Amino acid sequence: MDRFEVRHPWRLTAVGGGTLLVVGHDVELCAYDLGTGALVAESGERFPGINGIAPCDGVDGRPVVAVATEDGVAWWDPVSGGRPHEDDEVSTLWGVAAAAMPDGSVRLFGAAHGHPWPVHCWDAATGRELDPVGFHDCCVMAVAVVPLPDGPIVASADEAGVIRRWRADGGGEVGGALEIDEVRAMAGLVPADGRGLLAAADESGRVYRWNAITGERLGEPIEAGGPLVTLSAATVRGRPELLTVGVDRAVRRWDALTGAPVGEPHAGWDAALFEAGGACLLAASQPDGTVRLYYQS
Repeated sequence: MDRFEVRHPWRLTAVGGGTLLVVGHDVELCAYDLGTGALVAESGERFPGINGIAPCDGVDGRPVVAVATEDGVAWWDPVSGGRPHEDDEVSTLWGVAAAAMPDGSVRLFGAAHGHPWPVHCWDAATGRELDPVGFHDCCVMAVAVVPLPDGPIVASADEAGVIRRWRADGGGEVGGALEIDEVRAMAGLVPADGRGLLAAADESGRVYRWNAITGERLGEPIEAGGPLVTLSAATVRGRPELLTVGVDRAVRRWDALTGAPVGEPHAGWDAALFEAGGACLLAASQPDGTVRLYYQS
């Protein structure tokens, strides 16, 4: 199977170890079996806008999805279609990212619109809000996690282009602020050499990369071909990659260390890159209401 029909094929993320694909658009979510394309669950009730989706795998052995909405964070079970926790209406969230902690728990982090512009934190197993990991001087527009072995680093970016790095356990800020033009999206990953890598895209589509601990800039910016819709990261057969989706509806893969393009672009409104069952898959949503699956090398 290389294509299956979906509802609202806009935002994509893989959950459950790459067995399910969560698809969202505007106010609804659906989950599909990646092996058969069958619909597994749908949200039913509508969310108050969907600005981002974060899988929280590892929560009590079940997949949980966190949704950044116009009101705050909402939680969804992509297997049962139920709502495992009450929504937390803190303020508009522009993005969410989840991280596994050294003690085995999973925490969720959110980019807040409202004053005092915190980087929110929740326990993903219970939905309980924890203390923010930090604050900005203006609206927080994006958040990403760098999953380092001794504890994740949370990166957050505000509308002034200031990027700050925080210890996910609430232990304070890491290094000084990084700055670029207005940040549109961020992603984090850890290559095989153990370095934490942070990537951020500006409003023109340039993707900058840093060592997440030292703040050292890595190479020249990647020219992603114009403004981006999304930026994400994945490790493919040991190679750290960045995945960009542009407003030109082109899905592109990049070597995260060298900045070189990987393979040819594909058409898509959004995309997810992941490994499942020993295979590397690129799922790209299409304007005809389908998701196209590409097997990648």
